Amino acid sequence: MSHKKLILIADDEVAIHDSLRLYLQREGYEVYSVFRGTDVMEAFQRMRPDLVILDIMMPGRSGTEVCADIRAISMTPVIILTAKGEEADRLLGFALGADDYIVKPFSPREIVSRIRVIFRRINSLETAQEKNELQIGNTRINLSRYEVCVDGEKVVEQNNFRAVFTATRLSFWQDATEVAYVSNNRLYITNITVLGAIAVGQWSVEAAEGGLAFRWIGG
Repeated sequence: MSHKKLILIADDEVAIHDSLRLYLQREGYEVYSVFRGTDVMEAFQRMRPDLVILDIMMPGRSGTEVCADIRAISMTPVIILTAKGEEADRLLGFALGADDYIVKPFSPREIVSRIRVIFRRINSLETAQEKNELQIGNTRINLSRYEVCVDGEKVVEQNNFRAVFTATRLSFWQDATEVAYVSNNRLYITNITVLGAIAVGQWSVEAAEGGLAFRWIGG
């Protein structure tokens, strides 16, 4: 019997729970609801959901704090819901480790579609880990040697860098410090001070005076 994936919804609006529950259950997901930020972590640790839909503005504790708590112990996918659509807010959500960011009002169908994409990505990465290799278009990443090849040509091999693949993202570490990660086809720099040079897909990324230098290494 196949495992039904469990979605934890954390939002203080009953109407959002009702609409999402209707669509998610129709897709075959199980749903569990909490309405206060202070209740999320207890439910998360007890229920062990496959994905969390998390509102930013909740009574008791903010979604940003809760997202950071989840990321401290788990790489379970997190979709942030918020009425804030400014770029700074979106970047903060991604910096905290969110896998997607959706601004209210939203379409429940859109959320269901994005959940499907996240779970497909997880399945692809799990398959890649079994094969010890990840193929994205013409880019191949070897998970044991931490090599990136484009069209069969090796473009990065750094002894002091290592690549870490989790359920929803690829992280690059230098020694014991995460310097960058890829999530939802975006590159995020987490520690520019120790970033030397890495390659993501067909781009070489390195620290430069005043910011970052991106160099196209594709064909």
